[in-house]
Amino acid sequence: MGGPRALRLPRKWRDALAKRRARARAAREPEPRARRLLLHVGGPKCGSSAIQAALAANSAALAARGVLLASDRMDAEGGFIHGQVGYFDELKGRQDSAAELAGRFRRLAVAMDERAADTLVISAENLLLRTGAAEMLIPPARAAGFTPEVVAYVRRWDDFLIAAWQQWGIKSHDSPEAYWKDHGFPSWLTGLRAWEEQVGLPGLKVYPFRRDIFPEGDVAAHFFEVSGLSFPGMVRPTPVNPSTSEHLSDLMNRARDLFADENDNDVLGILAPLIGPAAYKSGSASFLMTLDQRRALLEHAQADDEALKARYLPQFGAGPLFPPLRPEQVVECSDIDKLRAENALLLRAVHTLGQRFSALETRATKAAQRRRWRIRL
Repeated sequence: MGGPRALRLPRKWRDALAKRRARARAAREPEPRARRLLLHVGGPKCGSSAIQAALAANSAALAARGVLLASDRMDAEGGFIHGQVGYFDELKGRQDSAAELAGRFRRLAVAMDERAADTLVISAENLLLRTGAAEMLIPPARAAGFTPEVVAYVRRWDDFLIAAWQQWGIKSHDSPEAYWKDHGFPSWLTGLRAWEEQVGLPGLKVYPFRRDIFPEGDVAAHFFEVSGLSFPGMVRPTPVNPSTSEHLSDLMNRARDLFADENDNDVLGILAPLIGPAAYKSGSASFLMTLDQRRALLEHAQADDEALKARYLPQFGAGPLFPPLRPEQVVECSDIDKLRAENALLLRAVHTLGQRFSALETRATKAAQRRRWRIRL
């Protein structure tokens, strides 16, 4: 027989206890000591989901090593699952954001005192390109006694635009170009300068999103390594948030009325399990932008990339910040070929639905037979 099982309080009691602890922390002041704030700010479509999955999978081991992961709600009581993207989205436009963050950081500092933690980790990929994010976050963190270190990843702009359109733009725009035109994304350089103004050049670590320089091509392993969080036996979770098939993206783009907003992933969540592995992209080649379109975009970004490299990544020297665009990264796909591929995806979904319906019919028939046998008996 095993040892005695730990008692688990009912949910409402646990919630009440968490609120009581939060109120107690709010009434206390943090101890005057050094605390490290490790702030992962993205950028978007630069492997943030993989980094957050690795943090979540290793949260207990990190806690034993003095690392506290702020919960998704920016407190010490909840769990860390997706990082604080949602929290910072909700904070946008609030008049009391400075006071709200000051209170959060103070309570997190008190929680670190209780747990003998020396490092607090926050991860939100919507911070790097967000105007005013650095000015909003860093002063209240410093006021609570934190020394901030910012980690940022940047991506080649044509790859970023294609990935961003597949993630968000398909729900609102006809093409990556239309999405780009409406959103007018600021450059990586502009975002990084805002963070540098707050934390200084030594407090800002910038890395190109390049799998050829990551350990075994894993951005999460790279993040843990450069942040000093690595340890023997670190859990390496399976890949998360894989790229959607471009044919499926095109198909969903034809029915934009199904989406509530750019962050609505319910349609993909329904279709992907029905379609199976074909719902996801294999390889890096794309038909969503032509070779000329991608070259024009990279030419437009060249000056910023060179300035970014000179300021934040001088170790690259005369070499390129990103691998150059190769013709084989662009594939030709006619409208007929696109429709054929989309029809194949739909057929897979219908076939899976048919199998599930047939299985339900079989179960219903067997259940009816069992009822008739019971009646006869």
